[in-house]
Amino acid sequence: MARQADDRIWLADLNAVLDWPTVFKASQARYAPRPLATFWVQATPGVNYYRAELPARHLPGKTVWFDSVDIQPDGYGGHRFPRQEGQAAVWMFPGNTTRALAMAEMKTQHDLRVLVEVDDNYTRQPAMPQLSAWLTTRDRTGQDRHSYDVHRRIVRSICDGVIVSTPRLAQVYESLTEQVYVCRNSVDPDDWDPEPPHAPDGVLRIGWAGSASHGYDVADIRPALDWVARQKDVEVVVLGELVPFGVPVRHIPWTDSLADYRRNVRELDVMLCPLRPSAWADCKSDVKALEAAMGGACSVVSKTEPYRPWWDGEAPGYVAETSKDLIRVVQHLVRHRNETAETARLAREYAVSSRNIRREIKAWQEAIDGC
Repeated sequence: MARQADDRIWLADLNAVLDWPTVFKASQARYAPRPLATFWVQATPGVNYYRAELPARHLPGKTVWFDSVDIQPDGYGGHRFPRQEGQAAVWMFPGNTTRALAMAEMKTQHDLRVLVEVDDNYTRQPAMPQLSAWLTTRDRTGQDRHSYDVHRRIVRSICDGVIVSTPRLAQVYESLTEQVYVCRNSVDPDDWDPEPPHAPDGVLRIGWAGSASHGYDVADIRPALDWVARQKDVEVVVLGELVPFGVPVRHIPWTDSLADYRRNVRELDVMLCPLRPSAWADCKSDVKALEAAMGGACSVVSKTEPYRPWWDGEAPGYVAETSKDLIRVVQHLVRHRNETAETARLAREYAVSSRNIRREIKAWQEAIDGC
């Protein structure tokens, strides 16, 4: 009883200081008076940007950060969803019971097209399970945490289809449902500097950008960065959470601001994109190489499935299958800087033309319409 009283006091205090209509409005973004779909977002700003904001901006649609206020009693034993608009509800990698029930009711009671969106393989644990907050089986503690088990059940039994970011990821989800739509990650040139600088003061900047989840991958580029750090008029620049041990670098800390990150990416002329193959990593996307291209850099990618466009002839870039290959490629780029700059120019041209959201939005529209 004391705990319940404390909760009521805390809630009363919160209601006294919070402007709930403002909070309600701030957690959603509408890109048209009549959105065609609502994207229910979660997780990080970067994921929300590529997999919800960009398609919502160009369909057009709207984005909403899911909260308990989004499920309201309708007075007849069911529920209404006041912020859901449009013909479809797109749920980003749902994996808990609350979202499962909301999706089921949207579909059966409100006749909405209910879709799951994933940009990673959420059917299994990643290579470094300690970096994931998801459980293996359904949470029975009352906290309703996400789990791979509930996610698979949602895909099999509740949703009308799954939107994925790559063909390999589509293969994984096709084992759970027949309706899978590939909507590749894309860019909006309006969000990027139209003329990013290249090699200021004649210094070629070679580096890497990533989070702690790439702990295995960064080890593969350390020998190449060690060589780079000892060359004249070349600088090692590392963006993010991990810094190669023993290599002198200019470190730019991790940021959750997309605007800051876009400015930071401009500090690279050559982006190294290492990725060790695995059943989980193979389902990731080439967004890192796209960001490099928009920032004015060329990429050196691992010959792994996510970067297939960059080594299979679609996009201009360089490929390294081993650490020794990477050293040779980096040496070539340092010694042939005109070629490096030209490849960066072609890479940006590819991103702006072939991976522009204005071109890719057709795939999102087909998923929304069920074509």
